[in-house]
Amino acid sequence: MNWFSRLFATPQPASSTPDQLQPAADDPVLSAVDALIDQRDVEAAETLLIQATSSSARTPAFQLRLASCARLRGDTRLSRATCEALLETNADASLIQLELGLCAMAELDLTSALDHLEVAVALHNGNARAWLQLGKCLARLERWHDAEQPLRQALVGLSGEAAAEAWYTLGEAQRMQHRFIDAQQSYKHCLVLKPDHLLCHIAAGHVLMFLEEETTALQHYESAMALSSQLPPSLKLNVASIHQHLGRYDDARAVFERIVDERPGDAVARWYLCQLDLLECRWPQGWASYPSRFGAKAVPYRPMPFPTWEGQPLAGETLLVLADEGLGDEIMFASCLRDVVTRAPSCIVECDPRLHRLFARSFPQLHVVSTERQSSTQWLSGLPTPSFQIFAGDLPALFRKDDTAFPNTAGYLQADPERVAQWRQRLAQLPGTGPIIGLSWRGGITGTRTKARSISAQQWGDILSVPGVRFVNLQYGNYQTELRTLEHTHGVVIHDFPEAIADYDETAALVCALDQVISVCTAIIHLAGSLGRPVWVLTPFAPGWRYTASRDTLPWYPSSRIFRQHRPNDWDGACQDLSAALREATKNVTTDSPACDVLLPRAGVRTAAPPE
Repeated sequence: MNWFSRLFATPQPASSTPDQLQPAADDPVLSAVDALIDQRDVEAAETLLIQATSSSARTPAFQLRLASCARLRGDTRLSRATCEALLETNADASLIQLELGLCAMAELDLTSALDHLEVAVALHNGNARAWLQLGKCLARLERWHDAEQPLRQALVGLSGEAAAEAWYTLGEAQRMQHRFIDAQQSYKHCLVLKPDHLLCHIAAGHVLMFLEEETTALQHYESAMALSSQLPPSLKLNVASIHQHLGRYDDARAVFERIVDERPGDAVARWYLCQLDLLECRWPQGWASYPSRFGAKAVPYRPMPFPTWEGQPLAGETLLVLADEGLGDEIMFASCLRDVVTRAPSCIVECDPRLHRLFARSFPQLHVVSTERQSSTQWLSGLPTPSFQIFAGDLPALFRKDDTAFPNTAGYLQADPERVAQWRQRLAQLPGTGPIIGLSWRGGITGTRTKARSISAQQWGDILSVPGVRFVNLQYGNYQTELRTLEHTHGVVIHDFPEAIADYDETAALVCALDQVISVCTAIIHLAGSLGRPVWVLTPFAPGWRYTASRDTLPWYPSSRIFRQHRPNDWDGACQDLSAALREATKNVTTDSPACDVLLPRAGVRTAAPPE
């Protein structure tokens, strides 16, 4: 029966072994050749085959191994010719098809490789190496989900380094599907079998960084660096980034600066160093490198047809200020708009649609336009034609060059006074007489250190147990389950007004009606601070640059106060510090009491003065 006929025959069971192309248990030559091929020592394998003098040197098993050696030398043409000749014999075609598939993969013809490998496993279901290569081929085609079943089938019959390779490839397929916990487990299996698997250590480090298991990620990266000195700068940047997240700022800076010195055009390295500079309040250096965010692709760059404004006075000309970052950053950088209009009275400000009413009310002399950040200029129709443009993220380089240049007034945005008054009336109906404080416990989105910026329900006990305080939800997103868990765990009521969370201008009015806000690092901090409301911030041991490395107050918001973790990933100390401060601040305080140093009265609505 030839190989084509065998394709349509009943496949051999998984327990059977192809006979003519597998080395006999008592054939030391073939066993030694296979070991050399696995080690990719082609020269030694070929020498051993050529020197073989027994009649077995003319068998299909020997011929197939010569084909493998030819492929590994790069002569896939010879390997394929040998395999085609073998297909005319009664040799087991499953292993021949495997070799043909490997030739096609070496030639980067993945479609042909897939055909050969599918034939190989159809002919012999127990060909574990064919299943492995089929899984690897599907992975190279980025068919990650399809790759999983062949790889698991391969693991049934593989051991040692071949099994390690199957586990590694399975982990990669899972990682690319964002199944990071599954990928982590697959990498563990791989490294048990092959502790020096370089790529697996790197991939495990990547996954653990995403899972915010940074100490363990660092161990894998250091293992990779011990195995090879030829590693990409991106891995070194990850190592330095972990040092920064663990508060080892000097170690992080040493790596960032070395890479920037070696690769001045590396925008990613410059962006990492920029954020560390800003974290440590090295304002001139940080702002000078802030445009590197575009080259690093941390922020999409939108080319617009106007020259860049460099801060010069504009008389009779219009400036366009473009939004380029997230909601919290838009709010934070809006503190510079008061400075902008002193030099460019005619100004168009682009903003997120959620901020339009808030910005338009707070900056009535400006043309505030909400957009979806189109690259065209059609959205400027009907407005004055800009003479210059600047991205909002580049304004601090002009107006926040040192500590004295940051706002020293209580807020620069203005909520709707009528809505604030209505919220005050509504909050007055809540049971109790103590101060009313807004809470937010989860920050960030996937990939922005959400775990580091969030506090579990159990850890809020000290804060939620402060007597006399009434709490209101300010958490956004899918928060209902977490809210119920907080209430059930600590036996408290956290009043929830979903209509205020869904509308950002309504959120601003609610925040202004509260006595205070307590939150992890998220956009609500910027909203409360920009409105001049008292806001207490729970930050990680090493937070994002906006929250500084060591200060007690955010430079942007004089009404803020920072409570930091004492150690990485340990919220207990920070929560205890805040709860103690809250107990002291709210002692003998009710809504009818005079304001203390921390809690401001709700009796008046602060009105931000319009820009001059």
